[in-house]
Amino acid sequence: MQRVLERVSQGASARFSKPGVGRPGDIVLTVGGMGLREMKRAETERRLAAISYDLVRARGWVDVTVDDIVEVAHVSRRTFSNYYACKEEAVAAVILHRAADGLDTWRAAGSADLQDLEDPDNLVALVRDLVRHQAKAGVLTRMAEVSTLARAHNQLAPYVREAQWRLWLMAGERLPKSSLQSNPFRRAELDAILGAVFGVVSASLARSLPEGTAEAEYPEGVRELVEHVLDRLGEGLGAPRAIRAGGATAAAQP
Repeated sequence: MQRVLERVSQGASARFSKPGVGRPGDIVLTVGGMGLREMKRAETERRLAAISYDLVRARGWVDVTVDDIVEVAHVSRRTFSNYYACKEEAVAAVILHRAADGLDTWRAAGSADLQDLEDPDNLVALVRDLVRHQAKAGVLTRMAEVSTLARAHNQLAPYVREAQWRLWLMAGERLPKSSLQSNPFRRAELDAILGAVFGVVSASLARSLPEGTAEAEYPEGVRELVEHVLDRLGEGLGAPRAIRAGGATAAAQP
């Protein structure tokens, strides 16, 4: 419960399943903008996901049922169904929960230097800083672990893709885009950088582990791929001015 309280105090939210519905006339005590009932639901949602994930990792898909999960969680099947449609959805939810924790604690390094987002170098640096923070928070590791489970259980794959998509949206909301409202081109560049990272991560995790690569090493390999792509994007985003200038000069020549 303390973990949920900390997240609520920072105003973060990462819903993956069905939201709660209060009854008319209910008196709800709120803490940090979230009622105690909502806090309890958030705690239960996370606990069911964590138990589902741990059981599947320990026993495998065949030997884990929803009945097993609710027995460990000490809740009813009806309670489980209020949060997740199936065990696959519950397992995939741990990606968002880990990502939300990472996003809660992220503050752009050198924020004073990154205030000028009109500079393409700062756009890349901002996304790079976010990626590195999420990697340290264990997000890539958790994504790799769940992706490994999905390769052995096809029914999990669509829920993993949905979680990855929601993670991309969460990350986009966390970036300071408001300063770019007056410059749609820079805003588009930031969206493109974030989209490139999403594409590299999701495509890399969808593939089988390279031969001779241990699962524990895979997240670092993915992070290195992301760093490489960000390097290339940084080079490319800095080039248009020179290219346009060269083109204009060439065009002006007889």
